[in-house]
Amino acid sequence: GINIPIFDRNQQGISQALKEREWIKKSYEQTVNEALSTLKKNYDQLAIQIEKNKYIHEIILEKAQQNLLIVEKNLNIGAIDILKYLEVVRAHQEITETALNSEKELLKSWINVEAAIGFPILVFPNEGVFNLPLQEFEEDKMGEK
Repeated sequence: GINIPIFDRNQQGISQALKEREWIKKSYEQTVNEALSTLKKNYDQLAIQIEKNKYIHEIILEKAQQNLLIVEKNLNIGAIDILKYLEVVRAHQEITETALNSEKELLKSWINVEAAIGFPILVFPNEGVFNLPLQEFEEDKMGEK
């Protein structure tokens, strides 16, 4: 006859199930750590981009607009020639382009954070309402005044 271990209690099946459970746990932990790492990286980039955009809009662009107004006044009273005025206008346009590029990079950073969490954060005007409290995107930041 064949001896069947009566008191085996499915030890081999239990061992296999524990190994599978441990593998799933490690896989889950790795996935969570990768997702959190991506989110942190994207959030840090967003924070940097917000500060950069704020600096460009509040300092550099503001100074360029003030310079343009001063040069326009001086041109009207004849204190400077047209070439100097055109040079300041060109510089102002370059700074405006830099501000727009900064705005574009900021929006890309928002998209990366949203992609990392899988849910929209930034709501544009006339966009649908979501269930989470979201940050309204200011219209004047997009150049619509």
